[in-house]
Amino acid sequence: MRLVAGVGSGSQIIEGIQYCANQTDVQIISMSLGTTSASDGQDAMSLAVNCASDSNYRASCNVTPINSKIVVVAAGNSGSAPSTIGAPGAAEKAITVGAAANWSEDGKGVYLAAFSSRGPTLEGRIKPDITAPGVRILSAKASDPTGYISYSGTSMATPFTAGSIAPMLEQNPLLMNNAAPVDAVRDLLISSAQERGELSNNGPIMPDNEYGAELLDVNRAVAQAGGAILLPLYFHKFGKNHRL
Repeated sequence: MRLVAGVGSGSQIIEGIQYCANQTDVQIISMSLGTTSASDGQDAMSLAVNCASDSNYRASCNVTPINSKIVVVAAGNSGSAPSTIGAPGAAEKAITVGAAANWSEDGKGVYLAAFSSRGPTLEGRIKPDITAPGVRILSAKASDPTGYISYSGTSMATPFTAGSIAPMLEQNPLLMNNAAPVDAVRDLLISSAQERGELSNNGPIMPDNEYGAELLDVNRAVAQAGGAILLPLYFHKFGKNHRL
């Protein structure tokens, strides 16, 4: 579903969230959009995300969704100062995605893109939740003569994450059987995240306001959704162990 053509109003976005929230066959909403001004998560767009994601919020919702959805939102490209995450990425119940570059971009390894917005929210909550590839990503573009174009942004990292959640739900449909399935899915994304390159702190994964839970690991997330317990794998490079 296309909400806006490059530029749109908050009311259009809220209407789109509410429409998707009322579709019985929709489980995941992916939103590569947002405001450039920082938010505390209490703005109308962020509250619409909360309403779509968690039945506990619905007493204050204008439209009551049929069932809870998982909403994945771009963190924004207003980094690298603290508290640069806007709406609706600042929503408490959004899975908010930052952008990382890969090994080919810089000799120090996987690193956080300079443009990726940082937390905390103006309310003080940790954001983003996870980081995914978002630098020089090849994507389809109908208006380009080749049919493809290379883009950078958290808008490119967001569909990587949303697309990874789909096989997690296929592996374990029971994840959707609670008031706020986003909480269970977020926990799985965090516990399965990779420590890579600059993102690695060589210790337990603790979400922070730059990388969130570090780098998305689709294979581990899907496996853990199905009940598998995977130990970290490492390879040795230049005298240091790096987690795969």
